[in-house]
Amino acid sequence: MTNKIFQNTIFLLLTVFMLNSCTKDDDGGSSNGPTISPGNIVGLWFLDYYIENNMLTEEVACNRQLEYRFLANNTYTLTSFAGDDLNDCEPAVILNGTYEFIEGTTFSLRVNGNENASEIEVTYQDNFTKFIIIRSANLTEVYSRQ
Repeated sequence: MTNKIFQNTIFLLLTVFMLNSCTKDDDGGSSNGPTISPGNIVGLWFLDYYIENNMLTEEVACNRQLEYRFLANNTYTLTSFAGDDLNDCEPAVILNGTYEFIEGTTFSLRVNGNENASEIEVTYQDNFTKFIIIRSANLTEVYSRQ
């Protein structure tokens, strides 16, 4: 009886050890999606649609249009637009700065001339052709790669 308890204890400890030694990144990715690297954000991204107060807005008005351009040298440009309608939409404010990949899906953005950095967490979709930024409990933005 003691031998059986000993064997079961050893088996249980080995099982726990083996399960703990495996990580979700052992296969080069996670079960939730592809491996994310800092370079995935490089490119030109337009605000495709947003959800605000549980309301989906797919036709983004000109004054809500945003464009991110992330370059491989860790600089970025954020452009907002203004105009009466989408046919008369012109760049209004252009911010330049630097970005840094923190970890996971988090990037730190620093506008040139500003000491404070803001962090954004992006969630990629559709094989890195879209990313989501949750700005608040009431606002989620979805950007598409151009």
